Amino acid sequence: MNSDYQSSLEIHERLVQTMSAISAQLASLEGTSRQCLADKIFSKLYSHAHTIHLLAPKPNSKAGTIWDLPSSAALTRVLIETYDALAYIALDEMTEDEFRFREAVMGYHSRKKRIDLHKRIGSNQRVPEWENDAKSIKEQLLKPECLAFFGSNTQRRTEIEKNNGKDCSQHLSQRELNKARGVNHEQYSFFINFLSQHVHSYGMAIEILFDFEAGEEKSLNHMRKNLDIASLFLSKAIQGMFSLFPNIKQPNEQSRLFLEKKVEELSQPLIIQ
Repeated sequence: MNSDYQSSLEIHERLVQTMSAISAQLASLEGTSRQCLADKIFSKLYSHAHTIHLLAPKPNSKAGTIWDLPSSAALTRVLIETYDALAYIALDEMTEDEFRFREAVMGYHSRKKRIDLHKRIGSNQRVPEWENDAKSIKEQLLKPECLAFFGSNTQRRTEIEKNNGKDCSQHLSQRELNKARGVNHEQYSFFINFLSQHVHSYGMAIEILFDFEAGEEKSLNHMRKNLDIASLFLSKAIQGMFSLFPNIKQPNEQSRLFLEKKVEELSQPLIIQ
């Protein structure tokens, strides 16, 4: 295995170990509503990162080991979207009022999705309960102090006001959120598009599989790309968790600078390697 791949693997493993240490500390802490949500979503993020690492080829892998590129890519995309959820509800800079607003947006979306899905399968026992919840949350979201958080994004506001709300999981566009987080949107969009080829089994992904063979250098580079993308968002999440939980053991200077360097890469223009 080439040195570039081994470096990517080691970086990803280092981040997974850091996440494990953070999760262990959080298990014994009592926190605010925002911190409790962060803890739960971070655990989901850690699970994805851990599984991506398990799927990654290792220098001591036995002959015949499966290199599962599609699963690795699909999980990496899920990892990015899990980071987005973590940032939206917990890591972004926001006042307590905006946190409550965002919590309500997520809750409204959840109720509307549940109603839609359960009606489709004819499982309607709890639908009236969720409809009442959704009505109450919608009334809250349409109060003047909440409408102000939509800013100029009239599309998301209209989705709450006039439509059913099941397509509005956040009140800002992904571009707006990325800008606020210091994430280059073009690079973000490329990552999602690249990984989605495997999620949806589009033609490009199928063609890649014809050229993909375990043990070959070019195949290793495909697997490496997933590790590199995941590591960028894991670094961003870990940095945010250290800020949100100042009472847990903080990183030493070397680790702090390492995280800052990885996070900085997310803000840079897209470079295809």
